[in-house]
Amino acid sequence: MTAPRTAFTNGRFYGAPTIERQLPGVRLAHLAATMSAERVEEHSHDDAHFVLATHGRYLTTAWGPETEGPVLVYNPPGVIHRDRFVDTGGYFLAVSFAPGDWRALSAAARSTAGDALRLTGD
Repeated sequence: MTAPRTAFTNGRFYGAPTIERQLPGVRLAHLAATMSAERVEEHSHDDAHFVLATHGRYLTTAWGPETEGPVLVYNPPGVIHRDRFVDTGGYFLAVSFAPGDWRALSAAARSTAGDALRLTGD
């Protein structure tokens, strides 16, 4: 993929927070999706984060089987992707890690996934 036009800073997404909390090194937010699927372009984030779709049909370019229903996606820092909801009205929970804290966690774990991953209940 080519470089994306949009690179989000730590904890930012295509969405409006319904609630958010900043903890040391971690940001938790529940967001309402604000962009139609057609308007979401390839993008990246400066941080590592997990996204859990809590309402709506979610499409992701992360590795894993394409499914409907609840999906948990992990995106490492800098991964270019085009994750989005099929229809308007989607909601998601995002857990974002400050880059320095994620590097420390990765070093302690000795390994983290280098590409996006999709986890489903199947």
